[in-house]
Amino acid sequence: MSAPAPEQPAGSGVPVVPSSGPPVRWPDQQAPVMPQAKTPIGAGRITVVGIALAALTGALGVIGVHDGLASGGIIDGRSWIDSGIDTFDGLKPSWWAVPVGVAMVLAGLWLLTVAVLRRPRTAVALTSRTGVFLRPADVRKLAARAADDVDGVTSAQVSSSRRAAKVTVVVTGDDGRIGQDVQDAVAERLAALQSPPRLTVKTRTGVAP
Repeated sequence: MSAPAPEQPAGSGVPVVPSSGPPVRWPDQQAPVMPQAKTPIGAGRITVVGIALAALTGALGVIGVHDGLASGGIIDGRSWIDSGIDTFDGLKPSWWAVPVGVAMVLAGLWLLTVAVLRRPRTAVALTSRTGVFLRPADVRKLAARAADDVDGVTSAQVSSSRRAAKVTVVVTGDDGRIGQDVQDAVAERLAALQSPPRLTVKTRTGVAP
């Protein structure tokens, strides 16, 4: 006599494991969906600004340590801060102050712009629920392999960005259809991308290097 089927626990969401036999998975149960990954992004120009500010902060720290040691009589020499103040003390208004002031204002506006700019994306998204991405170098490899598989193509080179790709192929003989065949093959291979790049195909008759 077979054992009765186990009842599904209300709200448990876990497959029931009977005392004997395989686990029972109810039809309405679904596997958990992975959260979508974030788009890979680069560091951007703000990295250069951060390095410059870090170097400036380090230099100010060195000046502070030197002046502290000089004030305490631990080392000989005059305070660098006092020397700098004496250098600029007594300066009178000059013509060069205006362009210097304008340059400082422009530099400040540039720093603000860099700080709020969105960092550049470093990958191309595939059509996927979990967020799968390809680097531009991988997209070029896919396009080159697709072009190489076309009959009559002896070699293929691809240069691309996130929005456009240029495919240059060397063919044994151009009958007017190889270029279109290459474009169709590459477009089919890159169709999995959410935003396929704009393709340009250039054919050249010759022997592969």
